[in-house]
Amino acid sequence: MSEIEIFKRIMPRVYWCPRCNVPVLDEKCSRCNGFTIIVRVTPPGDIRPAFPKDVHDLRETLYEYFKDWKVVDYLLPEGKFILLNKIEYPDAADEIIVDGRILGHRFYDVEKRRWRFKPLYNGVAGILNLKCNYYAVVDLPKIRRRFVVHKKHIIESKLPRRKGEFVAVATKNGVYHGVAEYIGSSRLKIQKAWRSKKFVSIEVYAGFKEAIAANKKRLDYLEKEAIEFIKKLVEEKKLPVVVSFSGGKDSLTTYLLVEKALGKTPILFNDTGLELPETVEYVHSFTKKRGLKLYIADADKKFIEALKIMGPPARDYRWCCKVAKLSPIAGLVNREFPKGVLSFVGQRALESARRAVSPRVWRNRWLLKILAASPIQYWSALDIWLYLMKEKVDVNPLYFEGFDRLGCWLCPAIELGELEAVAEKHPELWKWWIEYLEEYAKKHNLGDAWVRYGFWRWKKLPGDQKRLAESVGYRVDKDPRGAPLEVEDLDYREKNGKVIARGIIKGLKNIEYLHNLLTSVKALNSTSILEIDESGSFKLVAPKGEWRRVMLMVVSVAFRASYCVKCGSCINNCPVNALSYGEKSVVIDENKCTRCGMCNFACPIAVFSIPRLSCAKLLLQ
Repeated sequence: MSEIEIFKRIMPRVYWCPRCNVPVLDEKCSRCNGFTIIVRVTPPGDIRPAFPKDVHDLRETLYEYFKDWKVVDYLLPEGKFILLNKIEYPDAADEIIVDGRILGHRFYDVEKRRWRFKPLYNGVAGILNLKCNYYAVVDLPKIRRRFVVHKKHIIESKLPRRKGEFVAVATKNGVYHGVAEYIGSSRLKIQKAWRSKKFVSIEVYAGFKEAIAANKKRLDYLEKEAIEFIKKLVEEKKLPVVVSFSGGKDSLTTYLLVEKALGKTPILFNDTGLELPETVEYVHSFTKKRGLKLYIADADKKFIEALKIMGPPARDYRWCCKVAKLSPIAGLVNREFPKGVLSFVGQRALESARRAVSPRVWRNRWLLKILAASPIQYWSALDIWLYLMKEKVDVNPLYFEGFDRLGCWLCPAIELGELEAVAEKHPELWKWWIEYLEEYAKKHNLGDAWVRYGFWRWKKLPGDQKRLAESVGYRVDKDPRGAPLEVEDLDYREKNGKVIARGIIKGLKNIEYLHNLLTSVKALNSTSILEIDESGSFKLVAPKGEWRRVMLMVVSVAFRASYCVKCGSCINNCPVNALSYGEKSVVIDENKCTRCGMCNFACPIAVFSIPRLSCAKLLLQ
């Protein structure tokens, strides 16, 4: 099932009350008791309100397109309830909804490094009404996607001079509207076409007060259901309770619901070392004002230390989550809740396809002592904001300064358009990160485009990024990220039903520690023999069907021995508490160790570095 199909199954229907001029997530408006009209938003449909800063930025983007404030006021007047819907583009993009109609898309153009406007539906109708830039009336009975309109078909127009600009298109008979890209020589390539609709402008100005009243029945239902879910789960599981609190809107809503269900509840904050200062300050201020116990899972400088070894994290190379999130949380839970804890989290299905198929109650395989549960799993972002405004609670101020998502500010999952807000708010942080990326790119001959176009966010570029890379002439055959340790000169032969492998682990450090670590690996037992000298040369004898598995385990341990950053992942995942910190690295208590191998499986250095080995494919056969 595709992501779009998944979201279509769970996304709420979005309606609009034309009398109150606000969105309603129900067929009837609770404010005027009237029926509503449906708004066909693009999946995932996680609609959110535009705040004053958002509206200001939207109007600036429209002005860049029209160069006329009168047109901007006509299409996107201030004072109305405006919705934004994050949609799939090569980078950050939002569907703009005003007066219950889709005005167009705002998207971040990575090549031009600026936000752009693409008119659709109501926006196209408005442009054709005003006959403003850019538009064309064509002498064709019908237009369709990918059709190229030539100069001879255009009977009236105002076309741009530059290629790549968007043009509103209408057929002479008025039956069809569309939007096209100008491709030069008075030619237009239709990007989307639809049966024409009249431009709609509702002369009613409304805000949160009216929207809350219009959605009262839904908000009451959502709150009641969430509170019942919380009470039932607590009664059933009989575990100590915390709220995982990030300082964002979703975890704030979750806390308010838990407090209504259970009373004041401790919160757990994961300080990854990459949180924006305003978020850290907000978390401390929130807990102090409400008199709450605050647990902090502090990653300190673990990300910086691991960065030296692993290189920049990526969407398909997310070692950072293990080092800065999972390991500190696991350590705190082991100390404070050794028998387990029930954690209510602000996870929502509309945030991603993975979360859309996630159960409402689950355990993370890296945090087995935490039973996680989401009371707001099926809430939309609009539900969240209406509820918070109804409750009149203080919200993280970053949301009103152009930030849509909070958390690690340099997360590789973020879009370049979203990073603009970070660069504007905290130029010193952004300068540090860009300088680091540029230095890394120079060292590994990755080129300027690797940083400029955000290609560092993937080890293997997906389709849309590949097309962008091709258009800017960028190509990298091999991603250099991972610990600088390789296995070379690997050879093996069979003798008496066993396999003998020889090789050299280049760059190996701390040979003595490696020998100690090997005792924790279950695969190295009486059926296999490992010999290793001070140069890193090794000889392995193992049963024919076992040698690749054993070899892979040896190499994993070698990585751990050479590049331990004391992230604590192995310590926190050891089921018998056989590991502890030593002076230089982790120490194993051989009397407790059961050789289960969990420490090897939990180590981000080993897990994310092994695929880089020249012999990895051979080992994994």
